[in-house]
Amino acid sequence: MERVTDFKEKHDAKIKEIKYSLFLVRNSPLTILGALIILILILVAVFAPYIAPYDPEKTNILARLKPPSKDHPFGTDDLGRDIFSRVIWGSRISLQIGFTVVFFATAIGTVLGLIAGYFRGWIDEILMRITDMFFAIPSLILAMAISAALQTRSIYTTMLAVTFVWWPAYVRIVRSSVLSLVESQFVEAARSLGASNRRIMFKHILPNSLAPLLVQMTLDLGAVILVAAGLSFIGFGAGPNTPEWGRMVAEGRNYMTTAWWTITFPGLAIFITVLGFNLLGDGLRDILDPRLRR
Repeated sequence: MERVTDFKEKHDAKIKEIKYSLFLVRNSPLTILGALIILILILVAVFAPYIAPYDPEKTNILARLKPPSKDHPFGTDDLGRDIFSRVIWGSRISLQIGFTVVFFATAIGTVLGLIAGYFRGWIDEILMRITDMFFAIPSLILAMAISAALQTRSIYTTMLAVTFVWWPAYVRIVRSSVLSLVESQFVEAARSLGASNRRIMFKHILPNSLAPLLVQMTLDLGAVILVAAGLSFIGFGAGPNTPEWGRMVAEGRNYMTTAWWTITFPGLAIFITVLGFNLLGDGLRDILDPRLRR
């Protein structure tokens, strides 16, 4: 009993913060909606082999362009493939692209941002000028150029191309947080105790920079999926027969007037997914922002 009491006294402030965060979540229905959308999407992606009734790549010319029915809830495309199965499997591909790109872009941007903000001087100047060069070119155009240079069409080249253009935003976010913390008293105390630069950066500064980073990552998951779908739509993303949402919309655009379902359901999947991540990201911003919490 004494141990429980000691634990509560020691972590009282953190417990109150967690309780208040949960209170903010409960009073934000849009945040809850976004979280539910993403949770359902993840479950669909994980259990795609059990949910999809057909092979997403199997063609059946005799059943081409069939409207939604009991056998094919979302209809079939121009090659007779079941759109419902392709949308289900497409969730796995889209989440794979989103999480992979955001993970590597965050890792690269965090390390470079920590180095630039902590050491400053000529290191900061060089890194930020390189970052500005990437910002000078529209990200979609640069991703198209990289995909074209790789001369292959697959989700892996899409992830590589988008990651290559996505890391600069994280450099700026982390750098600005580091600049506001590098002269703090707890950093000076760690430095006076002989802590190494790496320990100060990763043990003291980075944990205090996670809030804006987490919000940006959540928002970027939806943005990355949208950009990847855009690349596939214009022919620079996933290869033929891949059940990727952007590719499905591109293949169905020639049948917009005669077979509306070929683009409607993949388009709705993109819309709902991006909406879910945006709602969740906005909610996290409200919850984690100290000024809004006060």
